[in-house]
Amino acid sequence: MRSHCWVMIGAMLVAACSSTPTETGLQAERLAYPKTPASAHADVYHGRRIADPYRWLEQESTEQTRQWISAQNALAQPYLEGIPARARIQARLKQLWNYERFELPVKRGGRYFWLRNDGLQSQSVLYVADGLQATPRVLLDPNTFSADGTIAMAEFEPSPDGKLVAYSVSDAGTDWRIWRIRDVERGTDLPEELRFIKFATVAWTPDSKSLYYARYPQRPDGSGDDAKQRQVFRHVLGEPVARDRLIFAVTDHPTRNPYVEVSDDGRYLIYWLYDGAQQTGVYHQRLNADGAPIGDVVRLFDAFDASYLFVGVIDDVFYVHTNKDAPNGRVLAVPADDVKHTRQRIVVPESTFALESASIVGRRLFAQYLQDVRSVVHAHDLEGQKLYEVKLPGLGQASGFGGDVEDTETFFAYTDYLTPLSISRLDVASGAVSLFRAPTVQADLTPYLTEQVFYRSKDGTRVPMFITRRRDLPRDGQAPTLLYGYGGFNIAQQPAFSVPMLVWLEMGG
Repeated sequence: MRSHCWVMIGAMLVAACSSTPTETGLQAERLAYPKTPASAHADVYHGRRIADPYRWLEQESTEQTRQWISAQNALAQPYLEGIPARARIQARLKQLWNYERFELPVKRGGRYFWLRNDGLQSQSVLYVADGLQATPRVLLDPNTFSADGTIAMAEFEPSPDGKLVAYSVSDAGTDWRIWRIRDVERGTDLPEELRFIKFATVAWTPDSKSLYYARYPQRPDGSGDDAKQRQVFRHVLGEPVARDRLIFAVTDHPTRNPYVEVSDDGRYLIYWLYDGAQQTGVYHQRLNADGAPIGDVVRLFDAFDASYLFVGVIDDVFYVHTNKDAPNGRVLAVPADDVKHTRQRIVVPESTFALESASIVGRRLFAQYLQDVRSVVHAHDLEGQKLYEVKLPGLGQASGFGGDVEDTETFFAYTDYLTPLSISRLDVASGAVSLFRAPTVQADLTPYLTEQVFYRSKDGTRVPMFITRRRDLPRDGQAPTLLYGYGGFNIAQQPAFSVPMLVWLEMGG
């Protein structure tokens, strides 16, 4: 919705700034906007009366609102369709959007799995390669799932040995997932399906013979009941799903939901409990050699007084990303049995900038920061000493840095206002970065640049801003400008490549 509006606003502004009223054949002064009646509606918040005269527009199904929408469309559509630049903008958008796209590869058992879109496909295709330089082949093409394209692949999780891939499908955009398992060599699916799952993935045991998943209870009519709490089950390949064993359920709190993960060394089953973004917990349970749970569940972080995110476990020490006593986030190391945290230590202390995420790959801890709305990534050893800063291509947004605690490589995605999303490989030991996959767009981006500047807001806050423009464009305040900002839900608007923005730049904005 926002992207569509952004394109339309850009098209209108470009036409308005580059065309005279004679060229458009429309006079702005002729536009007679439909009247919008103001009501006397008001609400009282904390004893203060707040007028809301247009509350009636929130009732989309009423006859009054439908008539208002129809009148607005009757005014806007002829105007927009009459702009000569419209067809040219549409053609250029279509041309630029047709470029190859890649997503982060996942390495398992010496194989690499990643999604690729040739630029025209409705859904990205899952590829597999037997080595980093090997020729990839199609493993799963979601575009063949249904004739009308309404069945999509959502997530995928390769088994540790790389011989199987668990993947989920969504029908008609539903959040509910059906998980299936594909044999990589044969290219066929196993008979079992896991259902009643949403907003959660699955976790393989180290022997690749079973997996854990969190599912909702089943209603009498056969549908999933997401009004209740999910529970963790174990599925052993080849056995009926109906016989899957219940492993864990929250019995002492009505709103906490468990997610499940298996540690890289295969020795721990991790339960991450969610009761809101700032009220999470981390429990664990030991696994035996065949991946079955043994012993009691250990409630390592059970106060639900902050956010606690499992990062990894090495030599029975848990690494946890938390904002407890650290609003910008930090990483702690806690022995697996230290439920009172008397032996915990700070590995990565709180910084001036927000610690967005942390991961452990190759016994290096990667800390991803949001610094002035751009990504900065540091590599530390397990004692917390900073080893190097990852060399990113520019002032943009990076994500990824996943993998096994013993891997020697990791991958990250990068984008900025002038760089389509590319995938790079990082040598964990040296910090050397090399390009793995990058798309090519049908445009010359060299005439443009992005600068970061800072302004003081009314209350004195230092606000970062990116300005993207032609290098030779005078900064005299006369250029057509689109200003975009966002400030909700603790979400930052980070730099990202945008085809509509590129068209805007090409037309002089």
